Amino acid sequence: MVDKVRRSLEGETAVKVRVYVDAAGKVTHIEGLTGGTPTTDALVITAINAVRRWQFEPAHRGDEKVAGDLEMSFTFRK
Repeated sequence: MVDKVRRSLEGETAVKVRVYVDAAGKVTHIEGLTGGTPTTDALVITAINAVRRWQFEPAHRGDEKVAGDLEMSFTFRK
């Protein structure tokens, strides 16, 4: 599948995901914001699989750590 996606890339393809992070900085949920073609859908899954393993600095409200979310963009190049 990876080779098929790599061959189908033309120039640059950008995908976006929204990442939900808890007050400890752990990823709790990720949703793809772009897609619609087999190539972009596969790239969204690739981005989600990468982000799932990351640890974030949580958001702060004053001195308190709080859950939050952020939108991330990934650009894949051939």
